[in-house]
Amino acid sequence: MEKAFVEITTKVFEFKEVGDCITGVYKEAVDGIYGKDYVINSGGEDYTVFNTTVLTTKMSRVKVGDTIRITYLGDVAPKIPKGNPYKNFKVEREE
Repeated sequence: MEKAFVEITTKVFEFKEVGDCITGVYKEAVDGIYGKDYVINSGGEDYTVFNTTVLTTKMSRVKVGDTIRITYLGDVAPKIPKGNPYKNFKVEREE
């Protein structure tokens, strides 16, 4: 007799406009294409937030189980000539 399986999925949270944010419980970091991606449970659903250099630095100070808010601050011009703009974020942890 064959057992039933349920597909494991998460939605991807996309930061499209300045001020877009996600608030929820930080569940885990998972291996992504370019490093760790972050799983946030918000409103009872799991969302994947894709990794960026800025998020990697800021999320290193967050613990699994913390309630956090990630807010997109917009693109920042590079400090070096011919560099690429990068996405900037604010990461907050509930006290």
